[in-house]
Amino acid sequence: AGARVLVVDDNPIGREVAQELAGAAGLVVETAHDGEAAVRAVRERRFDLVLMDLQMPGIDGFEATRRIRALPHAGALPVIAMTANAFDDDRRACADAGMNGFLPKPVAPGELYATLLEHLATRAQPDARAQPDARAQPDARAPAGGDAIAPDGDAGTPPPADPRLPAIDGL
Repeated sequence: AGARVLVVDDNPIGREVAQELAGAAGLVVETAHDGEAAVRAVRERRFDLVLMDLQMPGIDGFEATRRIRALPHAGALPVIAMTANAFDDDRRACADAGMNGFLPKPVAPGELYATLLEHLATRAQPDARAQPDARAQPDARAPAGGDAIAPDGDAGTPPPADPRLPAIDGL
């Protein structure tokens, strides 16, 4: 089974794009529509990575990340910011909130895949792996590879497979 990724975005289109791209890479994807739902999901289920929008009503991505970091089992969980604000101050604010990386929106598939490889490859090492959580069940809503949006934006065509993805155990 693929690594479990939580996509958090208040914009349904943003959630769908990130879900399709991550699903096309063989990941099991779950979504949350706001920061509160993200914290609840991480409290209740095991994830290998979180893709977090920053600007959301209620609990924003910064506060959601701080709350996730406070959970006993989620201190080392990679949280990657996704935002249209790509200034140096925004990057610093993400790091200060405890985020591990930064993806500008709109998310470029190549950048997303490189970020996934960077943060999930280390988690796939046998000695760095968390124990499986019996509550973590595959998400039946995870998209099939053929439903992805290609890097050129052509819907229905899967993105080119990165030959390194299948080689990473657990991804």
